[in-house]
Amino acid sequence: MADLYTALVTDIMQNDSAYDVEVQALAYAVRLEKQRIMREADKTRTVAVIDGLDESILDALAVELRSPYYSEDIPVSQKREIVRSTLLWFSKAGTPAAVAEMAAAVFGSGQVVEWFDFDPSDGEIVPGEFDIETGAEMQDPVAFMPVIEGIIDKVKNVRSHLRAVKFLRIVNDPEETAALIQSYPTVTVRA
Repeated sequence: MADLYTALVTDIMQNDSAYDVEVQALAYAVRLEKQRIMREADKTRTVAVIDGLDESILDALAVELRSPYYSEDIPVSQKREIVRSTLLWFSKAGTPAAVAEMAAAVFGSGQVVEWFDFDPSDGEIVPGEFDIETGAEMQDPVAFMPVIEGIIDKVKNVRSHLRAVKFLRIVNDPEETAALIQSYPTVTVRA
């Protein structure tokens, strides 16, 4: 059985007219036109073939779909993931799950900690605030903060506010070590 792209109309004919020169010429012409239409149709599939699209097409598609977490500054692999997930995110917009998925797309991993799960020793707990905790490696998180805030503002609900983005690190030291080094920049998210 021939596939649709290479099949001729004469392949399904059961009578002797399939061997006529005029019928074969017509079948060949129909196949060429069918192949041209199928090539053009392949160009219209964007969401189904995201892994093969050029970066410029990803940028245009993100604008067309209004991808909420998209930035031209992020790597191509993250652009593909964001464009692929855009329609799903619109169905969850304003929920903690959407913020968590955004954190996973932008940072590679991350979770949302809402105000009712805050550690009481962290200070004042304000209803509606949340933190994002991630183990992502970033060269300069302070410089990337405005981009992060802009992305989060697009996905969170209006009544919630980002309190902090915490970059978690695990230090594997032997048990005999009695010293702890902790270093992290503090960035005010909101005044």
